[in-house]
Amino acid sequence: MQASESSGSALRRLLFTRQIAVEIAKNLAMGSDTIRDWRLRRPRTTISDADPAKDIVERYGLALPRKMLAMLGSLEGKAVAEIGPGDTLAAGFAMLAAGASRYTCLDRFPGDYGSAYAKGFYRGVKAAWPQAFPDRPWPQWLDPDRFPEAYPDRVNVVKVGVEATAGSQSVAADHDVVCSYAVGEHVQDVKAFARTSFEVLRPGGVALHVVDFSQHFDWSRWGDAFLYLSISDRVWKWMGSNRGLPNRVRFHEFLAALESTGFVVETHGRRLADSPPAPQRLLPRFRAMPLDSVRTLDATFVCRRPGA
Repeated sequence: MQASESSGSALRRLLFTRQIAVEIAKNLAMGSDTIRDWRLRRPRTTISDADPAKDIVERYGLALPRKMLAMLGSLEGKAVAEIGPGDTLAAGFAMLAAGASRYTCLDRFPGDYGSAYAKGFYRGVKAAWPQAFPDRPWPQWLDPDRFPEAYPDRVNVVKVGVEATAGSQSVAADHDVVCSYAVGEHVQDVKAFARTSFEVLRPGGVALHVVDFSQHFDWSRWGDAFLYLSISDRVWKWMGSNRGLPNRVRFHEFLAALESTGFVVETHGRRLADSPPAPQRLLPRFRAMPLDSVRTLDATFVCRRPGA
């Protein structure tokens, strides 16, 4: 029995080591300009025109606007900036449909937002709209097949990352709302992310950030929700410096970064893992953190910039 358990543990360690090696190889490959350009041209999500109102449209097109409406009450007449929308502007398209006056996207690696692939998402948002928001008629002026190129007065794509935006005044500080969905856990500098959020808002504006603090990609296969917090910082960097792996910043650190800018922050929908991590499995710096912060899987931050 003990020999069998020992053999199983050895196999698990071998497979885990193998996965780390695979992740390092992927990261090295993404360090090549040629491979990186090829990968960035490929959509990171998929959608079928045959059934465009599936869960993927909810996640990438409707989830963030739905949360914004629930938290803020209305987007009518608001100027909105989104950090890191990804492959498409599906969420921004939905924000305009919900009444936003204009939409700014900040993304270091913007997708081909006018591609046939992207328009599949925009059509999916419009198809899902009557069921998702039955009390909000679809605006007749907003056409998924002409978005975003037909709306230069309403859509502004800024090809810049949050680290470069902070302190640069490259984006006007005239937005009513700034938002992101599952982006904060990937940025290289959380303090810069917080400063950018503050700086693009007018006084009295609101930032809404949904942050996913959980494991990403294939780590969940090991049945340990905190396994990725046991990997040394050096190895973690080797695995993800070119790929945007989670920054492993924990809940209390993210909250402190937002508050340090001057935001008044409320947190909502904070979800904790059912079981706490085994301290001996964590890196020392995570062991020293508040347990509930380490256990946090996701949370929504509503941040108000004081002012008018």
